[in-house]
Amino acid sequence: AYEGGQAWLEELLTHLEANQDHVAARLAGLDGVDLVPAEGTYLLWLDFAGLLARTGLGTDELDIFLLEEAGLWLDDGRLFGPCGAGLARLNIACPRALLDHALDRLEAAVCARLSRAALPERDQVALGA
Repeated sequence: AYEGGQAWLEELLTHLEANQDHVAARLAGLDGVDLVPAEGTYLLWLDFAGLLARTGLGTDELDIFLLEEAGLWLDDGRLFGPCGAGLARLNIACPRALLDHALDRLEAAVCARLSRAALPERDQVALGA
């Protein structure tokens, strides 16, 4: 690796940069989820503050939402301290097809949750005895 790994490393860095740009482009059109600018890693932080505010989800419910509604097991930001609440970490060191599959799931779950939150609450009817 020390003597012959430079070409592999350059290819990997190009792949990671392209995946990061791809995630940024996909999230640019998705309300409620923002990409936190990366600092040279293959782990990206996704900020769900907009989704939480618009849907009433709590930071303690984000991980469950991602797992059960999006089918994604991301790192819950709360694992990294109080500043991580509302964040999740996405690994982009994977093939583009796998990344797109995850982003498709995320987009579908976020759009569905936002749609449900936008529906007016039905009038409640009190039934008396």
